[in-house]
Amino acid sequence: MFYSVYEPTDVLRPFILFYWILETDTSLALSAKQRIIPNGCVELIFHFGDRLNTLIPDKQPEKQPQSMISGQSTRFYDVEQSGKTGMLSILFKPHGARMFLDLPISEITNQNVDLTLLGRQFAPELTEKIALAGNHESRISLIEEYLISKLTDKHLYNANRLAGTIEIINRYKGLVSVGELASAACLSHKQYDRVFYDFVGLHPKEFLKIVRLQYVFHHHKHHRHESLTELAYSCGYYDQAHFVNDFKTLTGYTPRQCFAECDSESDYFFQV
Repeated sequence: MFYSVYEPTDVLRPFILFYWILETDTSLALSAKQRIIPNGCVELIFHFGDRLNTLIPDKQPEKQPQSMISGQSTRFYDVEQSGKTGMLSILFKPHGARMFLDLPISEITNQNVDLTLLGRQFAPELTEKIALAGNHESRISLIEEYLISKLTDKHLYNANRLAGTIEIINRYKGLVSVGELASAACLSHKQYDRVFYDFVGLHPKEFLKIVRLQYVFHHHKHHRHESLTELAYSCGYYDQAHFVNDFKTLTGYTPRQCFAECDSESDYFFQV
C-alpha cells in the first residue's frame, strides 16, 4: 500500500488543508470496509484506479464516480475496495471549496456529486489527465494548476471573514459559542449563520459538534494512556452521555468500539 500527504502551494494554502494519494494492490482483502466519519471538510476526489463502493445504511451499495466532490457530512458511511485502488483527494479547509465552486456548499451536503454533473465548473478533461499522469507529482501539478486558474476574488471578502472565525474555532477546539463567532465576524447571529452555511455547508452548531469530535481523535492519538472518562473531560465534554451520543451519531460506534475499529487520526487537525 502507498499513502502520502502533500502540502498545497502558497497561493492555495489559505483554502486547502492538504492533498493525499492512496494506492492499494488487489492482493488486499476486497471485503475490508472502512468507516468514513464527518471531518468538517469538503473533498475533491479523483479515482485513477478501480473506484470504491459506498455503503450507506439502508441503501443499496453504490460505486463512486470517477471524479467527485464530496460535500460536508453529518453522518457516517462505509467504503470498500473493488479492485486496485488509486485515489487523489484534495481536502479543502472548511470555507475553502466555495472559492472554486459557483454554488452554495450547502447544496452538496451529505452528497458525493459526480463532477460531470457540474458542467464546466470542473473541466471534464481534468479527470482523464489525472488518470493518465505518469506519477503522483504530475497529478498534484495538474490539480494545482487547474485550481489556481479557477481562483478569483469573487468570494474573498466573506472567505477571509469566515477564515478568522474558523481560526477561533480551531484554537478552542470547537468549544466556543456561535454568538462569539458572529461577533468576531462583525455579523448578526442570523447573518453569520447564513454566510457560514453558504461557505461551509453546515450550520455553525453542526460544524462545532464535528470539530469537537475531531479533536477527540487528535487528542486520543497523543494521550492513549487516558481513560475514556479522562478523554471526555480533556476534550471539554462534561457530560459522559453527551460524549457517547456524539460518537454514536457521527461514527455509528460507542467510543470504545470506535477506537477499536477506526484509526485514531483526525483529518481536520492533521498537520503535514
